[in-house]
Amino acid sequence: MNASNRIGMSFVRLVRLDRRPRPTTRAASLVCALLLTAVATQACGDGSRTEPYPARRVTPGKANLPPTPELQPKLPPDQWPDGAWSVHGLLEADRAKLPKRVSVRGYVATLHICPAGQRSCNPAPYLHLTDDETLQGKRLLVGGDPALGMRGFAMAEPATIEGSLATSSSDGLYFAPQGLLLIAPPIDPDATDGDAEDAGGN
Repeated sequence: MNASNRIGMSFVRLVRLDRRPRPTTRAASLVCALLLTAVATQACGDGSRTEPYPARRVTPGKANLPPTPELQPKLPPDQWPDGAWSVHGLLEADRAKLPKRVSVRGYVATLHICPAGQRSCNPAPYLHLTDDETLQGKRLLVGGDPALGMRGFAMAEPATIEGSLATSSSDGLYFAPQGLLLIAPPIDPDATDGDAEDAGGN
């Protein structure tokens, strides 16, 4: 081997030695690899499976609610022990079996009377009776007496009234297909005495 060949081989050997990774480059590569691993772990998780929280069973508690109010008022009997009818009892009764005059007990739900000093007015005096103390429910029309205000009736007060059951009055002032209690005007004592005198004179 001549001298020129030896020089060439030495140059190639030096070039190969120069291509070996330097310690600083290897350390930097290792640091970069560790950083990439850490970032990937944080981004994707550690691969472990997270179990969901167990569902809590809620035991239903007992609610303290007020008692349910009665929507329908409690009705009285059709007839009271003394024979007086209730409003709903009289309106539901078989009219063919009723006596000519009946007595009804209830609460005064409406009251219309003539102004003081007037013997007649329009509409004619009337009132409504109902079984319910709160003035709800079925009502019975009561009329026929122009001096109704002199009988002492008062709103929302109980009253027992006697009369005849009809659907209308003969003078056409009162009309109630479901039921009308006609009360006769009180007898005028002066008129009675006058009639008696006329009868005696004849």
